[in-house]
Amino acid sequence: MNKKSSRTKLRLKGLEPILNFSIKGGKVAKHGQLTPLGTGGWMATAERETASYLWEINDSLLLLDAGSGLRRLVSPEFQNKIQQQEKIYLFLSHYHLDHTIGLSYLDGILRSDQTLVICAPDKTIAYYDPEEALEMLIRMPFYPIPFPMLPFRKEIVPLQIGLNQVDHIQVNVWHQKHSDASIGFAFGKSLAYVTDTSVMNRAIKYCNGVAYLFHEIYYDSFDMEEMKQKNELEKISWHSCDTDVAEFALQAAVQHLVPIHFHPFHSRQRMQDQIARLNESGLTVLEPKDGETILLT
Repeated sequence: MNKKSSRTKLRLKGLEPILNFSIKGGKVAKHGQLTPLGTGGWMATAERETASYLWEINDSLLLLDAGSGLRRLVSPEFQNKIQQQEKIYLFLSHYHLDHTIGLSYLDGILRSDQTLVICAPDKTIAYYDPEEALEMLIRMPFYPIPFPMLPFRKEIVPLQIGLNQVDHIQVNVWHQKHSDASIGFAFGKSLAYVTDTSVMNRAIKYCNGVAYLFHEIYYDSFDMEEMKQKNELEKISWHSCDTDVAEFALQAAVQHLVPIHFHPFHSRQRMQDQIARLNESGLTVLEPKDGETILLT
C-alpha cells in the first residue's frame, strides 16, 4: 500500500462538526442513533460481544472500536445501511484484541469500492504508528490476508491529543491510563466515549455537558477490594469502578450516562446492581443491550 495515498488529510480547523437534526420514527434524533454491537470487555459471553458501537448521524456511519461485536454487521439489517455508504469511519481507542478482533471480519462486511477511514492514536500516544499497528494485528500467520491487502479502500488517520478534524467530523482526544495506551473521544456536545481507563478528572473538560456519555464500569467495589487484598494495585488503574464513574458523570454534568465494557465474569444480577448504584446517584442512566438501537434525542 502506498502510505501517502492511504492517509486522509487531518485538519484542526475549518469545517463544521458532525451535528445535525434528523427524524427517526417520528421523533427528533438530535444526536442520531447508536447501536451497541458489543458492550462487554475482555472476552465475549452468551449475552455480550466485545466492544463495538455503530453510530448513525447526519447520514454518516461511525464505528467506535472493532471488537467481536463487529460480526453483527453481516446481518441484513446492518448491511442495508452499510451498503449505502461510500465511506465509513472507525475510531479505535487502543489496539487490545477485545477492541480490534473485528478488523479480521471487515473483508466480509465491506465492498471493495467502499472506503474505511480508520482513526487511531498516533505514535506519540500509543508508541506505534497506526498503520504499523494495524499491519501487526492483521497479518500472516495469524490471518490469511495481510492488512494492506484487505479488499476495500483504506484511509488511516493518526489522532493527536486535542481537537482533530477528519473530513466533516470534529473529535476531541485525550490520553488515558490503561495497561497500554488508550484514548478517549468526545464528539462535540453529542457523545463522549470513554473505555479502558480508570476515571480521570482531566477528562471532565472534554465530557462536560455532553448529551450522552458512554463510560466503562468494568469494576465494582467487590473487584476493588479483591485487588487490594491481592496487592494488585496496578490493575486498579486499568479500568473504572461504577461509583467513581457516577461521581465523574455528575461533575461533568452529562445529560445521559450509558455504562459499557462490562466485566465478563460478572453475573447478570451483579451488573444490575452496578446500574442500580448509578441510578441512585441521580443520573439519567440508560442500560445498553447488544443489538438494540438507542435513539439519541
